[in-house]
Amino acid sequence: GATEPNAFPIALGSRPAIDGNMVVWDRNGDIYGMDLTVGSEFPICIDPNYQVRPKISGNIVIWADSRDAPTGYTSVYSIYGFNLTTQEEFPIAIAGDYWYGDYTGIDGNTVVYSGKPAYSTQGGDKVYGYDLTSSTEFLIDDTGSSKYPVISGNFVAYYHGSQGLIVYNVTDQTKQIISDTVTS
Repeated sequence: GATEPNAFPIALGSRPAIDGNMVVWDRNGDIYGMDLTVGSEFPICIDPNYQVRPKISGNIVIWADSRDAPTGYTSVYSIYGFNLTTQEEFPIAIAGDYWYGDYTGIDGNTVVYSGKPAYSTQGGDKVYGYDLTSSTEFLIDDTGSSKYPVISGNFVAYYHGSQGLIVYNVTDQTKQIISDTVTS
């Protein structure tokens, strides 16, 4: 069969994310990337622990990382980032007093993620934002049962267990309930 021009084989991986000419994915618990204009795969995070669900915006890659999880806890993650320009890895939210889920989002200089108090059976997930420019975390929703955040521009959308889909405006800090019922 015919091969498309500039088609590059990407090794088997899962959960890809793309921004411009850069694509990132996880494979066997590590994070990889490829600049589609060059066509060669490169490692972003190779660690004995488990890294999953990368996202990319511009030159920043983020992912959920289990390196800080207590022994025996397989779904407790920290959130890490990597600057493709400087080739530096950096922490965003470290599992400790709070445990973070593996659903994250990034747009420009803002990262979003959810987390809950460590070892808690009472506290539900809260949604957080993180400003990469100021290295500052900010709370988006602390009512519990909030998860799966995504971001585009100044808007963060996430699911709340009792209220449904909510959109949060980062600029004016307002929330709008889009749906208060969940249908399949």
